[in-house]
Amino acid sequence: MTTHTLHASRERVRHSKHSSHSLRRLHDTQHGWLARFAGQPLPLLALECALVIALLTLIYLTQVVAVDAANTQLQAAQAQQAQLQRQDEQVHERLALVESPAYIHRRAIALGLRPAAPGPIIVIPKGSGQ
Repeated sequence: MTTHTLHASRERVRHSKHSSHSLRRLHDTQHGWLARFAGQPLPLLALECALVIALLTLIYLTQVVAVDAANTQLQAAQAQQAQLQRQDEQVHERLALVESPAYIHRRAIALGLRPAAPGPIIVIPKGSGQ
């Protein structure tokens, strides 16, 4: 075998390995996720990318609006809670006032009630008033 023939054989083996690798890559591309984009025209690919971006933007904005609405409801609930706490404090202050002995005494006198005269206290049992 001549040197030229040997060199040509080696070149064919190296070329067949290279083309085998290229075919394997082409096969992977045709069956992988990149296969979807491999043969498409650039304008169509750009349109698909723009649609995906628009869809993601729409989803994001929907979430932003939902979060903003929830925040508005939360602020309204917090304002209502603060108002109810103030009312509760006012009611407790009023209750403390009307339960005080001095207030009860003044109110009874204003209604025309007088302290009972000293002497025996008569208790009438229930059911005897018929």
